[in-house]
Amino acid sequence: MYHTIALALVTMAVAAACSGTSPGSPEGVDWTMRSMAGDRGLVDALAGAAPTLRLDGERASGTAGCNRYAASYTLAGSSLSFGPIAATKMFCADDGVMEQEDRYLSLLDTVDGWSIDEGQLILEAGGTPVLVFAEEG
Repeated sequence: MYHTIALALVTMAVAAACSGTSPGSPEGVDWTMRSMAGDRGLVDALAGAAPTLRLDGERASGTAGCNRYAASYTLAGSSLSFGPIAATKMFCADDGVMEQEDRYLSLLDTVDGWSIDEGQLILEAGGTPVLVFAEEG
């Protein structure tokens, strides 16, 4: 009887692990932003200037579309927050790039949660998606 119960518990644990209910982790992956919160919902990233994000250990880094940035971060369960963001200060003349970069860095500062859905990393502020990323491939 003991072996039957143990086998049943192991089978249930394996089934739960394979069911896709585990959100995975956003760490150790190169993410490219697909969209960000705008005045009227999510807007697509500018072609050729999409911000990137990589979370490694306690350090976040990437490009904001033109400039490189870095910040500390804290990840606990579905909570995520970023420390002060440091960024280079080059000017990019391409239309809309600097505006997108400013908005991206501002939104990153508001993030308080995350989830992964259908392979996309969704960063949230107050339960609302503000940044959506896809894994670089």
